[in-house]
Amino acid sequence: MKKNALKIFVPLLAALTITACASLPEVQGERPITARVEHAQPDMEASGFVSTANFLPKKWLKSKLHYVDPQAFNDGVANTYRIETADHTYFVQGTNKAKTRIHEIEVTELLKQRSTAITAAKSVGNKMINLVETPVRAVSGTKERFRKAKTVGDKFMVIPSGLGQIISNLGNGLKELGKTGLRIISSTASAQCSGLECAKQAGTDIFSGVNSVLGKHTQARRLHQSFSTDAYSDNKVYQREVDRLAYANSYSSAGLKLGVGWANIYILSPLMKGVGYYNNGEFLEQYEDASEYRIREEADLKDWGVDKKTSDEIYANHAYTPTTRTRLIQTMSKIGNAQYRGYLITQAASSKTTAIAESRLSVYEYIAKLDQSGMIKGFVAKSPSAIAITNNDKLIMPFAADYLKWTPAIKPVVEDLVSLAPNGKTEIHVLGKASSLFKANAAKYGARVVEVF
Repeated sequence: MKKNALKIFVPLLAALTITACASLPEVQGERPITARVEHAQPDMEASGFVSTANFLPKKWLKSKLHYVDPQAFNDGVANTYRIETADHTYFVQGTNKAKTRIHEIEVTELLKQRSTAITAAKSVGNKMINLVETPVRAVSGTKERFRKAKTVGDKFMVIPSGLGQIISNLGNGLKELGKTGLRIISSTASAQCSGLECAKQAGTDIFSGVNSVLGKHTQARRLHQSFSTDAYSDNKVYQREVDRLAYANSYSSAGLKLGVGWANIYILSPLMKGVGYYNNGEFLEQYEDASEYRIREEADLKDWGVDKKTSDEIYANHAYTPTTRTRLIQTMSKIGNAQYRGYLITQAASSKTTAIAESRLSVYEYIAKLDQSGMIKGFVAKSPSAIAITNNDKLIMPFAADYLKWTPAIKPVVEDLVSLAPNGKTEIHVLGKASSLFKANAAKYGARVVEVF
C-alpha cells in the first residue's frame, strides 16, 4: 500500500516544489537614451521629457502596488514610461503598453497570493469531481438516443454507439497529435546542429509537448483568459507566476490520475482509468496542432499575393507574438483591396522592434475601420506610410503616436503626403496627441491634423 501511495503522491510532491524563487533582473525592459537632443534646426522640436499626467489617467499613475515616474521620455513619437514596484523597475514604450503593464502588475500580486499547495490541492479535488461528472456527461449524451430506441436490441446498442461518437473522432485528434510529434522530429532533423546542441533543441520541443499533453499550457491559457492578459506577454515577472500555478495545477492533476489509475485500488482505480480514457478521447477529439493555424494564415497570405520569403519573414520576426501576428492577419482580412493587404503585410514584415510592429498594427486597424465604414475608395500604392483615399478624393494618413512632435524626421513625411494631393485635401489622423508646433506646421503645408483617442 505504501508503494501505491508513493506512486500517487510523488508527481504531486514534484508539482508542489515548483516555486517562484528564480531570480529575475530588477530592471525589466530597456532604458531609453535620455540625453536631451538639442534642436537640429530652427523651429524644430527635439526628444525630451513630457508630463506623464498628460497621457495616463490619474488612476493609472499610482497605487499601493506601483508608481509611475511623473516624467516620461518622448523620442518625438513614442513615450517611454518608468514604472516602479517594490521589487522591479519597468521601462515600457507606449501609453497602451504602460496600461497593460500596470494591469499585469496588479494581476501578478493577485497570483502571488495563491498558494502553490492550495492550487495543487484544488486541482486534485477537481479531478475527483471529474470522476463523477464525466460518467454523467457520457450517459447524458446517450439519453436521447435511448429514449428513442424501440426494441430491447436497439437499447442494447445505445451505449456503444454513444461512446462511438467519441471514438469515431479520435482519428482526427490522433492525426493532429501526430503532426506535433512529426514537427518535433523534423525541427531537429532539419536543424543545423550536432551532438548536445541538437539534444537540447529536441529536449525543448519534447518538454513543451509534454507540458501540452499534461495540461500545463491549457492551465496557463485559462489564467491569462480569466485576467484578460496576453499569453505571450513579455512580462517575465508576471509569466513566472502564471507558470508556477499552471505547473502546480496540471502536474498535480496528472500525478493523481496516473497514481490512482495504476495503483490497483479497488473500484477507484478502474473508475479513474475509465474516466481517463474517456477524457483523453474528448481531448483528442478537440486537439488541433498549433501549426494548423499557421497553415491557414499562410494560405490567406498567398491569396493576397504575399511571396513565400515575406511570409516566412513575418513568422520569424520576433517583433510579433503569435497574438499580434494573428491580429495583423485578421485586420488585413477586413481591408477590401486584397493587393493592398499584401503590400501592407510586406511593410509589416520589416518591423525591427515590437514598438514599430504594434504601431503599424494600430495604423492598419484604423485603416481597416475606415474601409469598413464605406468612406474609402482606394489607397496610395507603394507609399512607405499607409494612406487612404476617401470617396471625395481626400488623402488620410494615420500616424500612431503618444505625442507627435515637429522634428527633422517627421517634416519630410508631411511634405511627401501633401505632394501626393494636387487638390490640397489632406488629413493626418494622429492616433494619440500632437504638439501645437506640429499642428501649426502641418497647417502651413495644407494638412489638417485630427487627434483620435
